[in-house]
Amino acid sequence: MGEGERLLSSPDHAKYRSIDSFFDEAAAAATSESSARNSATTTNNPYTRIRFPWRYLLIIVSIGTANASFCTAILLISYLLADNEFNSTVMRDDPDHWAGPLAAAVFAGMLPGGLLAGTICDSWVGRKPLLLITLTANVTTAIWTAFVNGPIGLILCRFLAGIAIGATEPPLFALATELSPPKHRGLCVSFVASFWMVGNLVVAVVGLVVFRYLVWSWRYYVLICATPAVLGLLMLAMCVPESPRFLAYVRRDIGGAVSSANRIAVSLGMDASSKRLLRKEELLDQYSLELHQGEESEEQKEKSLLETFASLYHPQLRFATTIPLQITWFSLCFGSYALVTWINTIYVQIHLDDLYWNLLWFALANAPGNLLSFFLLDKVGRIKTLVGSLTMSAMSLVVFAWYSRPDHTSTAGVVVSSCTFQALETVAWNVMDTATGELFPTTSRSTGIGLCTATGRLGAMAAQFASGLLIDSPVMLLLVSSLSFLIAAVIPMKLQHGEMSQARLNDYVGGADAN
Repeated sequence: MGEGERLLSSPDHAKYRSIDSFFDEAAAAATSESSARNSATTTNNPYTRIRFPWRYLLIIVSIGTANASFCTAILLISYLLADNEFNSTVMRDDPDHWAGPLAAAVFAGMLPGGLLAGTICDSWVGRKPLLLITLTANVTTAIWTAFVNGPIGLILCRFLAGIAIGATEPPLFALATELSPPKHRGLCVSFVASFWMVGNLVVAVVGLVVFRYLVWSWRYYVLICATPAVLGLLMLAMCVPESPRFLAYVRRDIGGAVSSANRIAVSLGMDASSKRLLRKEELLDQYSLELHQGEESEEQKEKSLLETFASLYHPQLRFATTIPLQITWFSLCFGSYALVTWINTIYVQIHLDDLYWNLLWFALANAPGNLLSFFLLDKVGRIKTLVGSLTMSAMSLVVFAWYSRPDHTSTAGVVVSSCTFQALETVAWNVMDTATGELFPTTSRSTGIGLCTATGRLGAMAAQFASGLLIDSPVMLLLVSSLSFLIAAVIPMKLQHGEMSQARLNDYVGGADAN
């Protein structure tokens, strides 16, 4: 009888904790109302007030900073396209010809980046190592961008940057999902997602200072906007452990999984000398694994890569999860990126005064959206929050279009409606980032995120060309985007297992979860 079988037949089998239940127990020590001893009462209450210790916050902030770098790398192009020096020196005084391909290049790179990175992350490399590689690539491409002198070179650079950016998102949200206590996963993952606002503020504030007050070259702007990637790289390397679920279930590294899980538990508030720390026997029980560790052959790795991708269309996932999520991602990305990467130009087209200050207000509108998602995700639920935020986003775009009519433009109406849209859209994005990682099992979680984000990039690329064609008619552009949000609002109702509030994560396809 193997070690795993012996433990499964042990009378203490029922006492063993899964990684999720262990994290919930550890998180109870961080509440103001109880400690780990009475975690059973607090973890069953979604309204318990949670106060995470600074060590766990540092882990979440580190992952969030990496997400901020993802945002700055995408959105900075909208500020470059509004700069006269950039248009004359790089775009050869022909921005109308090059703007669409340039804006689409980063999304074209994100498509293969997300697909390949997700599968490799699940089958071989792991979450943290891949993030370190992609953040290093983000910094490298940012430096290269600052020294480009022509449109062709810049498009190539943005395409390569897109590969790195696309490869960042799947391991980032897989790691955030797997390091979060189930009872507070909505809060933790949406907090990581909220760092999109930080990246948005970086490009807005730096743009205001560099272009309006200092009147520096756009090249300095690009280099300064690389700061979140540098910080994210350093913080991730020093502060964030690898996912214990990946180590246990994919890498078969039980010792490493126990060490990583206990590191998270201690950061959540559990005493490092406590007898309640996770033991090897408990993970052996959960995953039915042997104590020995083995290396996969190259043939096994190649087979695993193909099987991991194919598992997303397993009968239990295909129509219940994968395809509905792909349609939602496509529609959300089309509607969103048709605006956010062109918002500067839209404001210019409708002759809005004080461009950079209004762009700063647009960026700050992320804040109320993030606060709403923090409150709603674990209390109201993922699906209700997603459908409601998408529907109201579509309505706000109709109001935005109304106030943008030629000869009837209202500055106050445009600013308020566009900022309302930004807040509501932020809620929708936070739900999508949280729910997508939850709905796929550990063995294909990063691959699933990569597939969905890659599908979204197709929508984002299509949006760039649609925006390029419709930018002279902002009202029509806003109405098309509104329709896309309405389509996105209908599809989540088809998710058969869409509500994962406070639920334990699944580890594999086609079987009951060990949790």
